[in-house]
Amino acid sequence: MDEVDRCMLCDNVIPDGTIECPGCHARLTFCSSDDCAKAYPRDAAFCPFCGTGNPAAARPASLPESAVPERLATPSGAQPAATDATPLPPAAATPVRSGAVPGDISSDPSSRAPDLDLALPGLLHAHPPAPVAGVGPLSTDLGAALAELGSLAGASTFGPVTLERDAGKSFRRGSQGLLKLRVRAHGLVAPARVRIRCDGRLFPATVLQAAIEPGETCEFRGEPFTPAVAGTEEIDFTVTLMDAAALPLARWRGRCCLEIAETEAGMQAGNDIIIMGGPMPTPAVLDTAHRWEPIELHKDRALSQQRLARQCPAAEIATPRPEALGALWPAARPLLMLLTLQRTGTAEPHAVAIACGTIAGLGRGGLPQVNLLVEPVPFDAYQANRLSRRHAVVLLTSQRAWLRDDSTNGVWLNGDRIHHAQLELLADGDEVQLAQVVSLRVGLVSDGRRVSGAVLYRGDGLDGRLSYCLTDNTAPVLLRDNVEGGPLGWLAIGCGPGDEPVLLFAPNAGALNVVPADNPRICEGIRVNWQRLSAPLAQKHCLEAVGLWS
Repeated sequence: MDEVDRCMLCDNVIPDGTIECPGCHARLTFCSSDDCAKAYPRDAAFCPFCGTGNPAAARPASLPESAVPERLATPSGAQPAATDATPLPPAAATPVRSGAVPGDISSDPSSRAPDLDLALPGLLHAHPPAPVAGVGPLSTDLGAALAELGSLAGASTFGPVTLERDAGKSFRRGSQGLLKLRVRAHGLVAPARVRIRCDGRLFPATVLQAAIEPGETCEFRGEPFTPAVAGTEEIDFTVTLMDAAALPLARWRGRCCLEIAETEAGMQAGNDIIIMGGPMPTPAVLDTAHRWEPIELHKDRALSQQRLARQCPAAEIATPRPEALGALWPAARPLLMLLTLQRTGTAEPHAVAIACGTIAGLGRGGLPQVNLLVEPVPFDAYQANRLSRRHAVVLLTSQRAWLRDDSTNGVWLNGDRIHHAQLELLADGDEVQLAQVVSLRVGLVSDGRRVSGAVLYRGDGLDGRLSYCLTDNTAPVLLRDNVEGGPLGWLAIGCGPGDEPVLLFAPNAGALNVVPADNPRICEGIRVNWQRLSAPLAQKHCLEAVGLWS
């Protein structure tokens, strides 16, 4: 055991004999392995340092049905009934399991935007702010700990699962081929979910999902394609390991190359024309032999342990308690506000466009689902047109904050472009770029168990002057000058006389002040003013309203 134990969530020193972190107050346990004996969260099903199971953790025998997005549990060979809410996935995505009954799967092309109400069903229980159940050693020290997990000979595996493809198939130009994949959960100690995204020129981007048990092998039905040219085709894979609530725990990336042979002599691909002079084509014969070949995977550093710990940060000190706020405005009644905060004696105020609810669309506007309008600074018409009308969506669900790209010119998260129409987890301090035109920094509002709000601070010429806030109004929101700046104060939205909204504001976590609309108040050195909006306000008009536009 190391001389000094540190909390893996907040890096505070843990005194000897303590079972609770003095910094983040996480309940701890110690690894039962004498060679490790490190402290880690008590709810975890494994030691994140050496992979030893936690006997005190409750491990479900199987994934709860309510926790699996787009779950399809059907008897073998049966097709699930189609519904209006959940599109029927193609049968080619159904996994065939070794030692398990087929089911618990879903597959959907990424080009189809997920239904916001069904993409990530919420759970009632709280999730710790760090990876917990269902995975093997996921610490940033990947050396010996991950090597102990084992893999097939020749595989370079950096996680508790191995992705393999059927290399016993041959492919020819103009003839239909089949890409078959399987996942081996050789390093899991509890049930989990695995998500595989396939990207390449041979077929549209496809997502395969399955619930998987420890030691299980899950084989997916083949993905058909027809090569148009001979040569080498590359396919990129993204493998994400998730818990029962579809919260990502780790991610790996890999690539494989498929060799496409030329069409046999005497045949010409295209239409139904056959050039005589060579052997006649023979009907295709399905090759039932399998030769599974592991795909080399490398850990995605963008989803590090430190970033996962920031997906649900600990509560700020002296956060006003929700019960002290009185009746709060419900998130089920969407509300738009423009808030102005200005320290007395300073020249420039800080404008905050606030959306009360669980979803906010960002873009240049023109669609009813967009309630936060953004433009580049300084304004440039060409750059502004790179932004889509609804460019991105921020969503509060499953007790976390998520980002989705709905645009043509893309969304970048921490320097990496995210996949279109796919939800990505947000963490405190993330950097978001819309079409590489507008830069935003993310600040999350959390009590350490669930995220109740997200503040997007401008990272360009409007840094410290304009920000955007989405809150479900279940907890006060701490606003800052910028993501790393000093606090401006706490805010919540209450229900006032006549069932009208009122602003509750507390500078420096002090006493809450009721601020009616269009009635400026000075609260402990902060001038506060706000107005209710009937429609989203253009960025220029937001700045004009607070005197920041000349």
